Amino acid sequence: MDLQQSFAPLWILEWQGQWEGRRLWSLLRERALPLLSRDGQPLQFHALISEPAAVREALVAEMALELNEEGIIHEIRVGAAYRQGYHWVTEEVLPALRARPGVARVQLACRPFPTAGAPPEALVTVGEGAGPNRESPAHWLQELQPAEQVLARELGLPAGAVTLELTPDLATTYRVRACAEEGTVLYSSDFTAACARHPYLAQDPAAGWVHPATGRLRVRQGTLALEWRIATDLEQFWEFYRQEVLPRLVQARCAAANRQPDGGAGLSPGTLQVEVWASEPGGVDVPAEPGNTLEDLGAELMAYTGAVLSDPGPEVSVEPHAYRADGNPVGRVRLFPRR
Repeated sequence: MDLQQSFAPLWILEWQGQWEGRRLWSLLRERALPLLSRDGQPLQFHALISEPAAVREALVAEMALELNEEGIIHEIRVGAAYRQGYHWVTEEVLPALRARPGVARVQLACRPFPTAGAPPEALVTVGEGAGPNRESPAHWLQELQPAEQVLARELGLPAGAVTLELTPDLATTYRVRACAEEGTVLYSSDFTAACARHPYLAQDPAAGWVHPATGRLRVRQGTLALEWRIATDLEQFWEFYRQEVLPRLVQARCAAANRQPDGGAGLSPGTLQVEVWASEPGGVDVPAEPGNTLEDLGAELMAYTGAVLSDPGPEVSVEPHAYRADGNPVGRVRLFPRR
């Protein structure tokens, strides 16, 4: 049933963020370029943003042109901030292995996620909280799968030739080693993921911590080493949802619960309709697969809102809609009354 054709909303909240690709450009032009040397020292420019591969490839080409005009020798990589381990393997490791004949075995390793305390991958802590981390020790391994299946299929390796394991003493989040049949190491590489750190529930700090994937820019040139966090478009939306939408929703629900059944003006909240337009991997017409952030968003909104509204009171259903759209991310949230 189309709610907007049947009822006027109790309230509407609208939001617009700034596209993360534009924020990456701002970091390059305003923060990095003034500090870079033009004396021939090579530059490593490695970024993570939550965008489809075609968008990231276009950004690499545009930034390469600008750095060429500045006379800076460069290596630019713009990887995926979502499912970072999986995309690192499929976009960087796999092409490198295809270029090396004789690969017979591939070993993928990742370190366990800590049960308490900030993981090394956390670039920022937002808010105060207590309690354990809500991710399982296998969190980074889950973010990697099914990369091992992709490697075996694309390299034509038999079952068991690609292994995946948790390794507690790793210095980075992920490590890969590819060996020839006799054991010679043909390729080795590693990768450190990036995440943020938030209390799960603002109203219950003891509920523990969550660590959503975040974007990052790393710049290396000679002795210069710079790093910035780039909040993804959906991280920006989540901040709006937690800070502005949920307090309004809780307030409306409490007001409805305190009204007498036979009197009192006002309508009870019934359905929260959430719409998001963002330049993200996936969309409503894309099957579920690693990299479909928009499809994941709907399930996450319903689960998180349910946790916030766990106290007794009028039931509120969440109706999420996420759409793929270029440019700045936009959100609209409407609370409709109960029928």
